[in-house]
Amino acid sequence: MNWECGSKSNPFTFLFGFEKTRQIAVETGKYLAHLIREHMKGYLINLVGFSLGTELVRNVLLNMEEDIGMINRLIFLGGVANCRDLANFLTDHPIDTINCYNAGDLVLKMMLPVFDSSLRPCGLNFLQAPFTKNIDTKDFAKPLGHNIVFGELRKVVEFEHDVLYYEEQSAT
Repeated sequence: MNWECGSKSNPFTFLFGFEKTRQIAVETGKYLAHLIREHMKGYLINLVGFSLGTELVRNVLLNMEEDIGMINRLIFLGGVANCRDLANFLTDHPIDTINCYNAGDLVLKMMLPVFDSSLRPCGLNFLQAPFTKNIDTKDFAKPLGHNIVFGELRKVVEFEHDVLYYEEQSAT
């Protein structure tokens, strides 16, 4: 998802672009939850969200409460999703989670308050929830802090080869 879909020369279309893309993330999360429930039975799913993609993942979770056992792992990278909302959900539904955050992320720090001053994005903050590992990415973030140098992140996070894919559940 590219939430920077507004025109860079016109800040009003930039603002409109974020809100429009945020709504798309909500709707896509509902649709993806349906697809996972209907077509991925018998598999454990790993969900990865970067930036506004964390809103999409959050909406998948909200729409899969009855089937939450299908979700194996969550990885949030520079997330827009609200820390409080995620922490509340993950406290009620513990899932192995990695939250990569950077308190110096200028995109999240400077731009998000323009859109929604109540947001406390997980990409800027420590996510306090059960089974959650928080990783401060400031040492391997690009100059604005929002894009991560994934080669460097790999050295810190023990990504398994299947992190972007699904795993077949054991029959036990």
